[in-house]
Amino acid sequence: MAAEGPVTPIEETLLVALLLTICGGYLDAFTWIAHDRVLANAQTANVVLFGVYAASGQWNDALRHLPPIIAFVVGVLVTLRLRDRFGGQIRSISLVVEIAVLTVALLLHVHLPSIAGTLGISFAAAMQTTSFAKVEGVAFSSVMTTGNLSRFSEALHARTQGDRSRRTARQIVVFGSVAACFGFGAGVGAVATGALGNAGLVIPIALLVSVLAICSFKGSKHIRSRRRVIVANSKAPTNEA
Repeated sequence: MAAEGPVTPIEETLLVALLLTICGGYLDAFTWIAHDRVLANAQTANVVLFGVYAASGQWNDALRHLPPIIAFVVGVLVTLRLRDRFGGQIRSISLVVEIAVLTVALLLHVHLPSIAGTLGISFAAAMQTTSFAKVEGVAFSSVMTTGNLSRFSEALHARTQGDRSRRTARQIVVFGSVAACFGFGAGVGAVATGALGNAGLVIPIALLVSVLAICSFKGSKHIRSRRRVIVANSKAPTNEA
């Protein structure tokens, strides 16, 4: 009888990664359209735009991109402190915080300045990406896609060089899907925000509630799969028949 395959924590499964990534792309499109062309998740873009506007002396535009960067950094620091205290529970905590932030932005947006919603979303995005930092055992990000595209490209290159290992094939599927879902989420976010405005936040809220339900599923703390686990330090040969 074949040995049972490796165990993937349910929080690191591809389904959870895809739902969170769709949410990440959606919220970037949402804040860009509805919150003064500021990106809540993509801090690389905020840093670049801050530098570009500052260099040209457009300080009003430059300073719009600074608060989300600060909120993101604070979110990472808070998450790390909470993780030290609560361990694996930080994932559920971060989801609850993000759902609460988006719900407040949805219900009270008429009473809050636009920057408040952006700061809250940036803070929550930092908690999300810090708490859910792996998919099938390998580092990834659900709120930005550069690293995911890099891993996809590396795996694709290895494949074209003759690597027929299951690990490489799985990386192509996983990181290709994650990168595509980020773009898909951004597209849906752009359409929904244009049509619904702040009411469009019901979509990412629903996605996050779904992830919370999956991660809280008591019947299966782990998902067993021989072929759905990427082993970062795999000792398997790079070529298989």
